[in-house]
Amino acid sequence: YEVALKHELMPGVAVSVGGYYKALVDQAQLAFHDTTVALPWLVVYKNDGAGSVKGVELTLTYQRLKRFAATFYYTFSQARGKGSYPRSNAGPLEYYFYQPWYPEFDSPLDYDQTHRGTLLAEYRFQPEISSFLRGTGITALLTFNSGHRFTKEEEIRVLGAGTPWIVGVRSLIDPRAVEMAEPPNSSRTPWVFNLDLRVSKVIHLGSLNAEFYLNILNLLNTKHILNVYPTTGLPDDDSWFQSPIAEYWTAIPGYSDFYRTLNYQNRWAYMRATGNDIYGSPRQLRLGFRLER
Repeated sequence: YEVALKHELMPGVAVSVGGYYKALVDQAQLAFHDTTVALPWLVVYKNDGAGSVKGVELTLTYQRLKRFAATFYYTFSQARGKGSYPRSNAGPLEYYFYQPWYPEFDSPLDYDQTHRGTLLAEYRFQPEISSFLRGTGITALLTFNSGHRFTKEEEIRVLGAGTPWIVGVRSLIDPRAVEMAEPPNSSRTPWVFNLDLRVSKVIHLGSLNAEFYLNILNLLNTKHILNVYPTTGLPDDDSWFQSPIAEYWTAIPGYSDFYRTLNYQNRWAYMRATGNDIYGSPRQLRLGFRLER
């Protein structure tokens, strides 16, 4: 369901406010398959997953008057359900055999993001002016969000089948190793603010338009924290060296320094476990040319 209202505040300035609600039903999720004696010996995929996504959207538009134009988007939302993806409940299912309970309640989903916004602003010199700046434009894109959800976990107490190189992300590889320190997805990664800039110039060549542009992504070269280690909530500490079971390994000459270089500086274990990086991309420069008719 979705409903919105748009109103023109003054010539060239319009605001739009809307709300939406989406029911998530019949989502694929791991579940027990009872046998004839009503014992949950089998785990299969069933369409038992459910949840909801709801929010409010705000759009403020300043239509181009002479040289300047801008648009601001903001979304306040909430996403809750029984699981973020089909295997997200693998840990609780595993523990059922050791303690006969299974949580049946909604919690914030992994992709729940309460605040998200974009500000797009452009200043462009019109083609009718006779200056060198004719056809030149500057576009700025500011984006921000309140991070995503994650669950803090207890410090590793038993190495088990894990290795001394991936112990900090063991629970991300095998959910059976998870010992939660709080209700599911009660914590959130840090806010992220990013600024991109584009400078372009259009030259008219008869019926052709030639555009030269420079895109600068992450203009301020900010080190965005996109993910964190679940045991600490930090991007540069997985709590391995605070664990008493690490003493044997840290006594090995060179082990500690190599571990920090491998996993804290280069995030080898985290990227191997999740396919994602902990930090966002650094500043990038992209120079290009486009020809249109």
